[in-house]
Formats: sequence, structure tokens, C-alpha cells
Amino acid sequence: MRLHSLKLNPRVHLAIIALVGIFLCLPMLLRGFPAYSHDGWAHALWSVNFSNQFWAGDLYPRWLAGLNKGLGSPAFFFYPPLPYYLTSLFKPLSGFDAEGWWRLGFASLIAVMAAGWFAYLWLSRFVDRSIACAGAVFYTTLPYHLIVDLYIRGAFAELFAFVWMPLILYFASRLRERSRLATPGLAVSYALLIFSHLPVALIFTPVPVSYVCLTAESNRIRTTFEAAAAMILGAGLAAIYLLPAIGLREFVSMREMQTGHTNFENWFLFSGFALRELGTQLSLIAAGSLLLAGCCFAIGARSSAHQLQRENRFWTAVALLAFLIMTPLGQPVWKLLPILQNIQFPFRFHTVLAVANTMLFALALKSTGKRKLLGRIVMATALVFFIATAGYGWRQYKIHGQLSATKNDLVANNMDAPEYRPRWAEKESLALTALQPGQVNVVEGSAETAIESWQPGKIAVLVNADSSATVDVHQLFFPGWQWRLDGSSIFQDAQPSPSGLVRIALPVGKHRVELRLNATRTERAGRWISAICFGLLIMFCLIRRSH
Repeated sequence: MRLHSLKLNPRVHLAIIALVGIFLCLPMLLRGFPAYSHDGWAHALWSVNFSNQFWAGDLYPRWLAGLNKGLGSPAFFFYPPLPYYLTSLFKPLSGFDAEGWWRLGFASLIAVMAAGWFAYLWLSRFVDRSIACAGAVFYTTLPYHLIVDLYIRGAFAELFAFVWMPLILYFASRLRERSRLATPGLAVSYALLIFSHLPVALIFTPVPVSYVCLTAESNRIRTTFEAAAAMILGAGLAAIYLLPAIGLREFVSMREMQTGHTNFENWFLFSGFALRELGTQLSLIAAGSLLLAGCCFAIGARSSAHQLQRENRFWTAVALLAFLIMTPLGQPVWKLLPILQNIQFPFRFHTVLAVANTMLFALALKSTGKRKLLGRIVMATALVFFIATAGYGWRQYKIHGQLSATKNDLVANNMDAPEYRPRWAEKESLALTALQPGQVNVVEGSAETAIESWQPGKIAVLVNADSSATVDVHQLFFPGWQWRLDGSSIFQDAQPSPSGLVRIALPVGKHRVELRLNATRTERAGRWISAICFGLLIMFCLIRRSH
């Protein structure tokens, strides 16, 4: 029986994709998110602290007050929040999960399944639903997605980029047909990508616009303009996160990501061939992906449908370009366009390569319809690939190191990733500062202090000063920290201490000092832009509906 003849209900296809996701994520469902992974500890800390503040009433926890031994961290001024809203939903159901590993595991399962579902939705526009189901399963099992991102790197947020890329392309393809939902759908899905993983959003941005431009059969200029406008609207919807993430970068230690081992120049493919090194594995995955793309292109080129041939050529070109920019051949581009260096790792272009391979695989599978032997070979190869990828991914899950990994110094001390350290706090003095007793220290003058309340971004202190006094509040300084006396309507800017804490100068007398992390101009501008763009989106939908 050929795959084309399996006329199953779409709900059955979605169930198959969900079961495959459960199978692929089984170790995490049993033991939690891989704590041994490169970034697992960071995501666990962020998830727990984000969830705690969210359920305490902080609807957008940008400042995580519990990190860095209680000195706080501005991590979510810069890191996308959407995946952590999902983990927060599991908090009431996971009282046993104090360190957050199972929450991350459940959320990762949802991301894997959703990636497959949206890939199925996208592929169904070009191939039979049974082939689209096979392509969606193929997408979820791609080695970079499953082995590297999930089981080796623990790149929790990047998993969600795989969810939104197929959905963006689905709406981009519908844009060519003048669909009423295409423009708002493209805007919202692109905003969700930005809210999930900014580096991949930067990588992926040219793809939908060039796709519409190069594959449209008519009204090419108009359709391309509409795609670009929809994505600009999507960026505007995400401005509440995007603007502070870009505008406040100078106030943290982002240079940590561009020096030493993490410098982008150290991560081009084929730079070394030690078998156990991640760089070698990434190089082999990329080489295999390019070979697969070439084979699928050769098979899909036999299609008689003009539109499918155009899709085949476009995605082959995308696969080739994504491969080349990850190699030393792409290094001049990285230096010519410094914005690329914010992506940090060239191998992140594997995300685009994965999307291209998925469409090429589906098109190749469709082209084997009248060639039974070739179709069986493709399906058998895909099945072996699925089993091997899942098995290797499971093998990476080091259960024996799981419990000890949760108790390392970073997790035990709630220390944040170094790149999000405010630039006023030196790395060497941060740990010593966190060990100092008390939450408010008098550094000049004479005063007695008592904490009235201590909440994330909002602190109240009672002060009895015999003389003018200078006090350091045990929160890391960041733009937006302001204070006022005795309920005054005027806030004054706090200053950084030499060790990077919040410092304020107080007059003589008894006072109630209120310290707040108020929104900066950049944050307020982001809120207004998002609100305006949301209004424009609603207005656009109403106008289109009336017509």
C-alpha cells in the first residue's frame, strides 16, 4: 500500500504526531528536563523564578529578584518570555517539582508536538495529508531539533522557534492566495517567534519575504509588500519585549557572549574533528542534511507540477545558503554584517536548514507516487532515520548525572547567566557582595533601617537617620531603579555603588523610603507600540471581515 492511499482522518494524523512527540520526549517525562545539558540549569532557574513572580501577581516578570543570591537579575528584559509563561501554567500542578525540571520537560513535549502539528498544517498545502504527516514526524526527529537542541544543549527556548517557523510559512503561502487570515496570521505568528527566541527570529526573517517574492505567480510586488508589512506589524506587536531587549543591551554584560570560547568565530562548522565534540556532531549533521537536501531535490525535480518545482528549487537554495553561512566560507558575511554576531553561534542556521529539509523531504515523497520501489526506499530510509535519531537522543540523556547536576553551585546559589549581569557589577565582586549580611547597609553617616516590605521591583524601608546617610540596598543596580520619601509624588533616580548595588542618599530624620524599578522610556515606548499595533491588527481584521 502506498502512502498516498492512506486516507486517514486528519485527527488521526495529529494523534500520530502527538504519540511520536511523547515517544521522543519519554526520558524527560520520566526524569525531567536534562539537567546535565549546556543550558539546562539556566532554564530551570529562570522557569522557577519566573513562575513564582507570575503567580504572585507580577504579570510580566522582567526583573527576577531571587537570582544572584537574592540580588536580582534583569534577564527577562532581554530573554523572550513566552516559553516561561507555559512552564508557569504547570506550577500549581507540580508541587513536587521545586527545581522546575519536570515543568521544563512537559513544556518541551508541548513544543515538540506543536512543531509537528504546525509542520503538518504547512505541508498539507502542498502534499497529501498522509505525506504531510510523515513530513511532520520527520521534522520533529531531525537531529538538530531533537538531539542537539533538546538532549545536548538543553536549548529550551529555541525549541519553540521550531513551533512558529512552519506556521509563519503556512500564512505566507496563503498570502499568495489573498486569504483573509493570511496577513493577521503572519503578523501574529512572527510576533510569537520573536517572543520565543530572538536569534532565530533574526535568522528566519528574510525567509518568508523572499519565499513570497520568489514563488508568487502573480502580483509579486504587491504580495511581497504585504508580507513585509505583516512582519513589521508582528515586530510591532512584540515591541513590548523587543524594544527593551534591543535598547537596554548596553547596560548588561552581553560582551560575555562574544569573547573566549563562545565567540562566533570558534563555532564555524568543520573547524575541528574530535568525535565527541559538539562542533564535530554539528558538522556531520549539517553535511548529512545538505546531502539529504540534494537527494530530495533530485527526486522532487521529476514532478510535473510547475508550482512544486518552484518550491523544490527555492528550498534547495535555502538549504545550500544556510549550510554555507555556517562554514568558514560564510565568515566574511558575519564580519560584514555585525548584526549576525548577536546570533552568537553560526550553527543556529541549522533551524532554517531543518525547515528547508522538511519541505524537500515531503516533495520528494510526493514525487515517488508512481514509483513503488523508490517510494519504499524513501520510507524505509525515513523509518531507520527516525529510530536512529530517537535512540541516539535517548542515549544522550545522562540519568546518573541528573541529581548531582541540580545541586551544582550555579543552581544552589541561584546564580544567573553571566551575560545578563548588569555592567556595574563586576564578576569577581558579585559573589562576595551576595554574601554580605542584611538587605540594607549603611555605608556613610548614621542611621537605623528596617525592612517594611520586599517584593520584586518594589521595596519599602523605614529609616531613622541621625545625620545624612548613604545606604546600599541589596539589589543590583539597573536603569529604572528610583526612590521617593514618605509617599512623595516625585521619584528620584538611584545610583550604582562601586560594587554595583542600588545606592541612595537620605536626609536626616525618620522616613519611609519606597524603592521601585519603574519602567524606562524604552519600556514605555515598547508598550505603546505594541498597543497601537494590536489596535491596528483588530481594525484590519474588522475591515477585512466587512468586505
